[in-house]
Amino acid sequence: MDHSGSTAQLKQLTGAKVAIHEADAPRLAGEKPWREAKGGAGLMIRILGLFMKIQPVPPDISLKEGEKLGPLTVLETPGHTRGSISLYKAGTALFSGDALLTNEKRLFQKPSRMMNDEQAKESIRRMATLEFEYLMPGHGAPVEGNASKKLKDFVDRELRALIG
Repeated sequence: MDHSGSTAQLKQLTGAKVAIHEADAPRLAGEKPWREAKGGAGLMIRILGLFMKIQPVPPDISLKEGEKLGPLTVLETPGHTRGSISLYKAGTALFSGDALLTNEKRLFQKPSRMMNDEQAKESIRRMATLEFEYLMPGHGAPVEGNASKKLKDFVDRELRALIG
């Protein structure tokens, strides 16, 4: 809901095209339900769903691994959803979406329990093999200056036991 709830209205107001990974496209279009979150967050989402009606939107652009959006390459980084993506410009920037988050101190956070743990960990491991100066997360402060090394250090220090 927090990602797609206003898509129809934004598209109508701006005329923007809607792009989404092919695995999540049927959910945005209302053809399949979004997966349910676990625990307390799942309960909160179900309660909010009683009050929020999300208007389905057929996407204009269906994305998959390796495709280009201008200078950015689509990377499949599932975990938050099956179709979670990150956008990458080699040597420059990684837009990680919700696959990798930071806090207000620009420190990386471990995956939320709402995510598919194994997919989320694999996605973080994969992002740690890339080279980029800036990381722009879906939530949290950007990481500026040699961000790929900072991510590699985080994976080595914090996630080694989780990722293997």
